[in-house]
Amino acid sequence: MLLDKNLVTQMSQLRDTLIKAQKEQTLKELLQEKYDETPVEQKEHFLSFLDDTIERDVDKMIREEIHTYNENTPAKKKNKKLTIFLIIANVILTILIGFTVNEKEWGYVSALGVLMALVLILPLILED
Repeated sequence: MLLDKNLVTQMSQLRDTLIKAQKEQTLKELLQEKYDETPVEQKEHFLSFLDDTIERDVDKMIREEIHTYNENTPAKKKNKKLTIFLIIANVILTILIGFTVNEKEWGYVSALGVLMALVLILPLILED
């Protein structure tokens, strides 16, 4: 999947902004009232121990947000409805095939078998 160069730049800037905000918040929680008095060098020293953790946390937040967004897109909701319909159609066709086999109606069995194959292949066709 190719991403637009502008989108990649924006995501990178968002990540950097979130990391900066997270570092600031971490320092404020760590130093509390001494935050304003603490020299920059000492703040950087504290952050040097936490950089990897902060970056992992921010990356995790971004991944979770993207996952939540993707789960709630109209296309995803439509896909869920289609999947439910196809499952119901598959169950009904299975019952009908069983009934027609029992009645030895081989023409209907063949037609229903082809219809079931189409129902099972449909998600692969619509995927593109």
